Amino acid sequence: MYIEGMTQFLADLGKELNSDLSAKLTNSTGWKTRIVYPTEFRESELYEVEFVEPKTFYEKFKKWIGMQDNVRVYSTELKKIIKK
Repeated sequence: MYIEGMTQFLADLGKELNSDLSAKLTNSTGWKTRIVYPTEFRESELYEVEFVEPKTFYEKFKKWIGMQDNVRVYSTELKKIIKK
């Protein structure tokens, strides 16, 4: 992802928030997340992936070939933010 002026905008906003808001995951090849603000949760995961236990033959087959269904749930860090 690239938008002209994005890098400078994130740097300026990061200075105001006292946080590093650089886009570090733009070239990531895997599913990753990261919290950049508030600073107490900086660099923590936003979501965790949980695999759905297969019940049907089709779901078991998908797991066998490496295409198991999964869901993304709030990470422990994000649950702390939500409770505030």
